[in-house]
Order: sequence, then C-alpha cells, then structure tokens
Amino acid sequence: TKGLSYDEVKQAISDARPGDTVSLPEGEAMWNKPMVIDKGIKIVGAGAGKTVIYSGFSAPDRSNVFDTGDYLVVFRPSNPSSSDVFRLSGMTLDLKGKSYGILLQNKTVTAISQLRIDNNVIKDPAGNGNGILIHIYGTLYGVVDNNELVNGSIRCNGLDTMTWNNWDFDFGTAENMYFEDNRFKAPDAMYFYGEMGGRYCARYNTFDGTGSDNGLYPFSDM
Repeated sequence: TKGLSYDEVKQAISDARPGDTVSLPEGEAMWNKPMVIDKGIKIVGAGAGKTVIYSGFSAPDRSNVFDTGDYLVVFRPSNPSSSDVFRLSGMTLDLKGKSYGILLQNKTVTAISQLRIDNNVIKDPAGNGNGILIHIYGTLYGVVDNNELVNGSIRCNGLDTMTWNNWDFDFGTAENMYFEDNRFKAPDAMYFYGEMGGRYCARYNTFDGTGSDNGLYPFSDM
C-alpha cells in the first residue's frame, strides 16, 4: 500500500487473493475500528517501530473477550478448510490502553494450521496491564515468535466440548500454537491464560516482571 490509513489497508486486503502479500510502508496511522481479515494472506510492515498502527477506538465490551469489536486486528477466515498461510509481521501495534490487540478466530473443528505472528511490538491494551495482546480462539495452530509483548497477556481458548470431543492432544506435534523467542514485559500480568480446551506451547521466551508488587505468575489454567 502507499499509505497506512485504515481505508488504504482495508482496500489492499480486499484486493488481495489468498496467498498474496500486502506490504505496509514505513509511517504511522490511527485506526478507528477493527481491521477484519477473512482470508489467508501475509501482511508485512517495514519493521517494528517503523510501521506503527495506533488504536483510535475503545473496546465496546471488554467483559466479553470473544467480541471481535474489542480488537484492533481480527483474523476470521471465511473458509477454514483452505488453511492458507496467514502472517502478520514487522509492525508496532500501539493499543494506547483503548482496545485489545489481535484476535485469531476459528469456531470450527477444521484446523487452520499455517499461522505466524512475528517480529512485532504489541503493547498497552485496554485493561491496565492485564488486557489481551493476542487471543487464540478455536482451532488454530502455528507460531507466535520474536515479538515484544508489553503490559498485557496471551489468551488461548478452545471451543469447549467441541474441542474436547474432536481433538486428541500429542506433545510436540504441529497441532498446537507455539509461542517462541518472545519478550514479555509487564510488572503484574498473567502472561498466559488458557481454558475451554485451548492448547499452546510456550518455550524459549523471556519474561520481565521488573516493578512487580505481587511477583510473577506467568501461566494460569494450564
């Protein structure tokens, strides 16, 4: 795209076909509503700190973490069975304490297995340090790697009985969401929260709880 405005990026995403790459230039922009992506494409910025997107809207219903209107970026593919690659890379998402960060959603038992969120800075979601930076909701597998994740948490939700009844679990397989080589920084955050059959593997990450009053408690509901 030539610019980073919501309308320019939305049009580029609309024009892209599954498998295409949308390249975002260096610069800054504020988005005043969620950017919803319904197909597997790669969205690649000029680099964290160079391509900077600010949240310009407040999450309308922070009590409902499944509300797509609460997130700056939403990946919700219309055809999960195609399992095209989705990648979000090379940018800063500064949520300004207003909205949540990224929602990856697939409410079917057909696995989406080629996801990558990498080399971004995602920071300061709504919620005073315990808001959601990335939410994995449903049957989604891939890797979240080499990001700087600041003042928020990761949430991994399955589909409850749909997940328990349809998916077995094996350690070390591709049927998982891997969080690797990320840098977490938050003084009093629950870095990972999982429930409803959500599955993930967190390894090789760095956690910085400097300034914590309550100690570190990185994982909940394992």
